[in-house]
Amino acid sequence: MPVKPLTGRIGPLAALPIAALLLAFFFLPWVRMAPKKGSSEADEGNKVQSSGLQLTIGSVSLYEKGERATGEKAKRAEEDFKARPWYILGLIVPVAAILVGILGFTGIMPGRKAGMVLLILGVVGLVTVVLASTVTYFDDMLTSMKKSVEKMPGITPEARDKAIKEIDANRDKAKEGFDKMFDMGGAAFLWVSLVLYVLVLGCGAVTLFMPAAARPPLGAGAQAPPPPVM
Repeated sequence: MPVKPLTGRIGPLAALPIAALLLAFFFLPWVRMAPKKGSSEADEGNKVQSSGLQLTIGSVSLYEKGERATGEKAKRAEEDFKARPWYILGLIVPVAAILVGILGFTGIMPGRKAGMVLLILGVVGLVTVVLASTVTYFDDMLTSMKKSVEKMPGITPEARDKAIKEIDANRDKAKEGFDKMFDMGGAAFLWVSLVLYVLVLGCGAVTLFMPAAARPPLGAGAQAPPPPVM
């Protein structure tokens, strides 16, 4: 039984450790918010961050003085942030890439098909990471302010509605203040994930195009088909 050439399986094989890293990074910090450098809160190590999983389910990790906060304060912080379920793609894509890597390397999935699927997964992963880098907690904090107004004891419906309208009317000014006070953006693991998804694209391209380029020419170990019988 002839041994299948390895050239068409290099891409799926290389994709396996890359996808495994991407899977692990989904559970590590993706985005973070911290006071601007130079402020007292920044010097104390206060920050809020979310992993890919936490973005998906609407959860955060609150740090005060460099240590993760627990108890009622941490619980209230988590209640302020909404779920963003589309970031579950950060989990689905690496798992799918691992499966494609296994199927492509073992030859169960044809090389060109494995390459095309890896290319698609790489593009989806890149879009997911880029979108995650634009996440801001500003809207979550604005919603939290509205909830606080609604829960104020003894407030009349008229006063409550007026306060909420004022919050909405001053949204742009509040956003400007937010940007001045906080640094919000992607964490290191998110940017490493971006690079890894580019590598997944490379694995897909290698898998898609190498088999055709690696075929031996006719006569190099191969026999020509017999001529047709007249």
